[in-house]
Amino acid sequence: MYLLLIISCLAGVGVSEFKKFLLPSGHGYCLDGSPAGFYYDEPISQSSSLWVFFIRGGGACYTEKTCKSRSKTDKGSSVNWKATEKYDHGIQSSNPDINPDFYDSHKVHIPYCSGDTHSGRRITATEETWGFYFSGHINFMKILKFLLASQTIGPQLKKATQVILSGSSAGGKGTLINVDHLANTLPWATVKGAPISGWFMPGYTDDQLEHPELPPSDWAHWSIGQTGSNRSVSIVQLWNSTLNVDCVKSFPANESSVCFSVHNSYPFIKTPLFVEENQYDTNQLFSQLGLPKAEVYVPKGREFVAYFGRAMRNSTERRLSLKPKDGLFLPSCLDHGEGLGIDGKTIIRGINITSLLGDWFFQRGKFNSHQIIDDCSMKDPGLPCNPTCDNIPIQ
Repeated sequence: MYLLLIISCLAGVGVSEFKKFLLPSGHGYCLDGSPAGFYYDEPISQSSSLWVFFIRGGGACYTEKTCKSRSKTDKGSSVNWKATEKYDHGIQSSNPDINPDFYDSHKVHIPYCSGDTHSGRRITATEETWGFYFSGHINFMKILKFLLASQTIGPQLKKATQVILSGSSAGGKGTLINVDHLANTLPWATVKGAPISGWFMPGYTDDQLEHPELPPSDWAHWSIGQTGSNRSVSIVQLWNSTLNVDCVKSFPANESSVCFSVHNSYPFIKTPLFVEENQYDTNQLFSQLGLPKAEVYVPKGREFVAYFGRAMRNSTERRLSLKPKDGLFLPSCLDHGEGLGIDGKTIIRGINITSLLGDWFFQRGKFNSHQIIDDCSMKDPGLPCNPTCDNIPIQ
């Protein structure tokens, strides 16, 4: 332990310096056509066979205006990416106090510059895509190929024994989309996934009982007693998103796009998963479903929040019941990714993510179950109630 502390101090505890690598021209694209890439940092011990891949999140774009704006930032272009980056938090922290199970690992950090939740396969900019590239999934696969071909990093990856893929929000969705592809690319390693706030979207809604595969109705429809959504652009078509093949086979050909929803694709994901999700996801409630934030203070808005929470519980609990070895941390919180992930502050019955995820990943057997679902006492009509995270003030 003393030697470990010396090594940690020399390396700079908790502050990992990642070096930038850009893909060769024509092998992966950000929105604006600049090369996609990744950041890499070696383990403190320089001998670990554990690898941690993290996919960054940050929204998405599906209109010409928003994609144009995004393409001028680091979320749509690699032109201004720094030569090195430092990450001192979460599952890619090198501080054993913060990240006791994964600190000594090879770390690959994948920035988000494709605007497509790391799902797209558009490698040609056309009029249909407003001149942008949506190639997040292609980028992910090209990064793996680049790593394996690298004379310095490749030999280490080929000796990997344990690999975890994680990401938050769009990166959480990207984790669920790409984790089987990672496992297939590294068949010699034990690969697992830990998506954070990536369950876009739940099903099993109260108002669409005959169609359990459909996501919650948006506020504009639900608030007037209707079902459905105002979103008219098919993002699956726009991005040419990769879909789970087995999921697609389970639906009629003209309904294959429903497999972009995690609710429908999850049962077909083969790689072990530990799902981290807040029951009342604020991104889905406010940004995706259009609930005005002020409405959470009036009865109708609170009923919508409760409606969404029921769907999230129904979706995650029922789907994970199909795979009892998968993990689930489902707190009753009005948050997006906040409080989740390694060193997250949200606690359920005295248990936090850091200890639960490590126990699940390394199969230590400390916990009888790795599916921890909040059972705090909800206020009517069914509102978030966990005291260690954000809730709705009761007036």
